[in-house]
Amino acid sequence: MAAPLAGKVALVTGGAGLIGSAISRRLAHEGATVFINGRDAARAERLAVEVRHQGGAAWALPADVRDEAQVAALVGALLEQSGRLDILVTAAGGVSVAGASGPAYAADTRLDDWHRILELNLTATFLAIRAALPALIRSGAGRIVTISSAGQFGVIGLAPYAAAKSALLGLTRTVALEYAREGLTANVVVPHLTESGRPRPPEMEATLLAQVPLRRYARPEEIAGVVAFLAGPDGGYLTGQVLHVTGGLDWLGPGLDLVALRRLGPR
Repeated sequence: MAAPLAGKVALVTGGAGLIGSAISRRLAHEGATVFINGRDAARAERLAVEVRHQGGAAWALPADVRDEAQVAALVGALLEQSGRLDILVTAAGGVSVAGASGPAYAADTRLDDWHRILELNLTATFLAIRAALPALIRSGAGRIVTISSAGQFGVIGLAPYAAAKSALLGLTRTVALEYAREGLTANVVVPHLTESGRPRPPEMEATLLAQVPLRRYARPEEIAGVVAFLAGPDGGYLTGQVLHVTGGLDWLGPGLDLVALRRLGPR
């Protein structure tokens, strides 16, 4: 079987999470050596062992990518072990941030919540890109794929998350423009609702799926497939693009209301 990413080295931040783990597996399946980053060292190591047992090459590199010094050390450790970096996928992020008080309308959003959520969903990606750029440029055909969210269309009750996910588009497109002459591409993948294996209350389920024209959740593997395409040889002439893996939701709809959904969920 062809291995389009053979000889390539990839770093996946948030690489042991729901979407990140599917991306890590897919890149390794296509021949890349994958470094799996996550704050949970044991979880990242379990995934790396699983990938190696399946014949892939993967290594865990735990670090908190919100911290500048840890990001620099992470990239340094990767380069010391592999000597190169060809692909960066930034999948670290999320709605639930430790210490945050949960969904609230903009007027009720605390400033510390704003900072926490932007730090995880935007600043962490900037730090990873900035630290990885020299090595990606040296590769001659570096690839950056940032993972945004359909939250960029607006999320009632989570203004900081929507702001951060929207800002990723501007950040990624700017990097694409700045480093195109170096052979580097930078693109955004925008997932929406993704299968997690965790059941939701029926009323919440119906409300969520009503947002999606295809009326189903994405499988993490479907998102990983789009990332692998952008990281592989067939994606070499795409840069500064935004690919919506949202089941048809790529316009301004009525808006997902997290404050209302919270009332439908378990107390």
